[in-house]
Amino acid sequence: MINNDIFHYIFYPSNEISYLIEQFVFIKTSKVSDNFIEKHIPDGSCSLIFNFNENIFFFSNNFEYHLPKVFLTIPRLKYVATKTPPNSSVMILVCKASVFSKIFKINFSNYKDVSFIDLHQTIDLKLFEELKNTPTNEEKIKIFSHFLKNKTDNKIYKQDQIDFCCEKISEVHGDLEAQQLSDLLKMNGRSLRRNFRKRIGISIKTFCRIKRFNFLWHQIKDDQSIDFQELIYKGNFYDQSHFIHDFEEITGESPSFFFKRDLKNLKIFSGYEK
Repeated sequence: MINNDIFHYIFYPSNEISYLIEQFVFIKTSKVSDNFIEKHIPDGSCSLIFNFNENIFFFSNNFEYHLPKVFLTIPRLKYVATKTPPNSSVMILVCKASVFSKIFKINFSNYKDVSFIDLHQTIDLKLFEELKNTPTNEEKIKIFSHFLKNKTDNKIYKQDQIDFCCEKISEVHGDLEAQQLSDLLKMNGRSLRRNFRKRIGISIKTFCRIKRFNFLWHQIKDDQSIDFQELIYKGNFYDQSHFIHDFEEITGESPSFFFKRDLKNLKIFSGYEK
């Protein structure tokens, strides 16, 4: 996909690595403005990002941060804004957070209020250089797939209770509560909530809110008028105020403003293919 000098390509993983990776996204910019800023809307996943030209910036609380060569975005309720200058090139691996944290032994609950983690000590920079110097996206995918197989000793990944929770919440588009999950798993509620935070970095309730928002957003086609009352009903919100509050907290924008503006670039940077 090509859009306004932003080159955007999505690839889906082979069955061998789909237990971790949901999709590979490659983004390159050519003639965008030096001040080009766009948001990434959270979907509950984490993303391993190889910042090949090392020129991407992250904005938070009016501060600008130069992003490292290899970093991980972790699940958060709020959008992330990034500045992507011309001649940027990134490889993004959208991953299941519960699986990534388990394989790479990272306790996400240690990163409260942090939107990204520098992974230069976790991911060998030799891998970064190899990926950077590999000409095609398909070859890059093969290289990372080989790295992952070595990392896991080519063992078959076994789903656990937290993986199951994430899948179940996604299946019902966030319409679940922590107590329902603990009853379903016959697991102590406090232990479930604690282990969920370690593996995902956010609470079960917050993860459900994100999944519910993404379900509603993906229901909307570019060429259709928006019935907010229908969205409120589908999302099982208490009322319009509840719907608007969640929407503004996640996107930083009101629903009416969000859907009236051009969302093409936002969809690209959020891994939204439609």
